[in-house]
Amino acid sequence: VTRIVAIAPSLVVSIIGGSSGAGRLIIIASMILSFELPFALIPLLKFSSSATKMGPHKNSMIIIVISWILGLGIIGINVYYLITAFVGWLIHSSLPKVANVFIGMIVFPLMALYV
Repeated sequence: VTRIVAIAPSLVVSIIGGSSGAGRLIIIASMILSFELPFALIPLLKFSSSATKMGPHKNSMIIIVISWILGLGIIGINVYYLITAFVGWLIHSSLPKVANVFIGMIVFPLMALYV
């Protein structure tokens, strides 16, 4: 049942939209996952580095430093791609310029809050 619930939306988009619809769906899903990545990665790094939560299985200092550097690098790359994708969409959208300005005024402060 859970597989049907997970696959049904993708199947509907693929049937209705064809290969271009499926391609757009993959891009949208990737952007959503990029947006959600810090909310999973940061607690994982904090919990796996905590002596009170992990006890003797806590990460060593070298692993903690390397994992935080890699994690912050990955999050930085994702934030960069989210911002450039949104700006590209704003520039190439068919909306009136006033709508683009208002969307930018709403979304850019939310992006700054996210960062």
